[in-house]
Amino acid sequence: MAKDDVTVPRKEYDELKKTVAKLKAQMKQSPVEGGKGFKLGGGAMDMFAEGSEFYKANREAIKNTGALLTDLSGPDGFVTKFSMLAEGTLGIFDNIAPGVQAINELGASMRTFAMTQKDTQGDLVRTAAVFKRLGVETADFSAVLDSARIGFGDTGKDALALARHVGEIGNATGVGMGKAMKNFRSAQSSMAYDSKKLMENFTALQFTAATTGVSFDKLTSQFGDSMDTFEGSASKAGNLNAILGRSVFNSIDLLGKTEAERVQTIVQGIRQSTNTEALSKNKFQLKAVAKGLGLTPDETRKLLAGQTSVDEVLAGKGPKDEREAAISRMATLLTQSDGVNEGLQGFIKLLNQSRPLQERFNAAANELQRTAFRQLAQALGMGTNLTPASLLVKFENTLKNLSVGEAQNQISIAKETMKSFFDKDVAKALVSGQKENERSAAVNNKIKKMENLLSRIRDGEPQSAESPAEKARKVKTGLNAETKNTIIEQVRAGKIEIVEALMKAITSVGISVDGAKVGALFPTGPK
Repeated sequence: MAKDDVTVPRKEYDELKKTVAKLKAQMKQSPVEGGKGFKLGGGAMDMFAEGSEFYKANREAIKNTGALLTDLSGPDGFVTKFSMLAEGTLGIFDNIAPGVQAINELGASMRTFAMTQKDTQGDLVRTAAVFKRLGVETADFSAVLDSARIGFGDTGKDALALARHVGEIGNATGVGMGKAMKNFRSAQSSMAYDSKKLMENFTALQFTAATTGVSFDKLTSQFGDSMDTFEGSASKAGNLNAILGRSVFNSIDLLGKTEAERVQTIVQGIRQSTNTEALSKNKFQLKAVAKGLGLTPDETRKLLAGQTSVDEVLAGKGPKDEREAAISRMATLLTQSDGVNEGLQGFIKLLNQSRPLQERFNAAANELQRTAFRQLAQALGMGTNLTPASLLVKFENTLKNLSVGEAQNQISIAKETMKSFFDKDVAKALVSGQKENERSAAVNNKIKKMENLLSRIRDGEPQSAESPAEKARKVKTGLNAETKNTIIEQVRAGKIEIVEALMKAITSVGISVDGAKVGALFPTGPK
């Protein structure tokens, strides 16, 4: 075995082979070659740009939480941990920017974000990123989760299911996820019920608001706080009974009901006591009833004419027009929503409906390429779950042990290695119609150059012409063994770049994915 040969464990080799096969299939689905958003390698080598974004996120976290979020990041540190969480948004999006934004906003607005398990933090980041694109403000999302976790004692996963349920209600009732989340945030802060009763009450009021056009806030204020005392309930019941000319409502009965139950009871009582169609045409009667309800005449007409409960709609006859058909569909969707069955996937499907096919293709292709990068990095002994940002951290840790001149030299080497990813001769060979052996020769030639570079670093040989004195000084001071090995591992990333270039070229040149082809990159093949 040659001294610079790289061996790959069988498990990692098989996983990489599967990923490349998936990428090959994905590339065949591309409506156009590449396109905006597609990155060769999935952006896996953008360590300086992506690393910088996570250092900014760390600064924001310190501003918002002091040292807490950073201290709770574990031995790997903030940049490494949260770059991996943002990596989880790839495949949904074609870059990590939505994930970074979600981390920043959750850190700023969610008190319990730092107190959440890592796996659940990843779910939070993905959900917040998707919800943001579907119109939900992260501040509302965070407030709902904090209230569920702190006020109601929910687990992180239960709180996420609750937020998804609210989103489903917004979609089912046609008010949108953003408005529904704001309304539920308001309900949490003002309604004194357990979590189950709160959700039931919110769902019913949101349905009434959607079907009648009377705002959620108006319903909660006029049938909520104002009737939550004996005096308020007695006043409302007394006024309405006087207007209707008989005793229809019992103040004690109304006092013990939820907001949604009060709406239903009062609307049914008025409908049974008077002709609502005639009432809506009588100026003085309408204004009197509106005053008794605490609504405007227009809101009163809508409330009395609309359908105020899911049960009422489902129990009724088939819809007679488009409006009733829409309301019937709302009721059906509400009975199916629970925030659990489809999980986040249902919202991703909704998001995809608003995106062109090319954007979805780019997201999937970039994710697969970066997955291959992580698998190769692990196979080469560079650690698990490597991201561009964590690669920067490793690189910076290496530079800390070097003198200024040596550090500058290693930065130049890193740039040279990354630059090889875009080598025009190799790229041309990969995507052109050259014969397979000519393409392989071009790639192998580039690998050989990288191996020579690796050898020079290992042996401490200077990279450019230097004076004998300077050369002697470098040989004398040299790099310690640990630092050399770290640099060698990072320069071996050049092999990763070539693999990714090959993956990009698969559909263009039809390279089959088998041991011989991958073995060209790793001469000894898998163990």
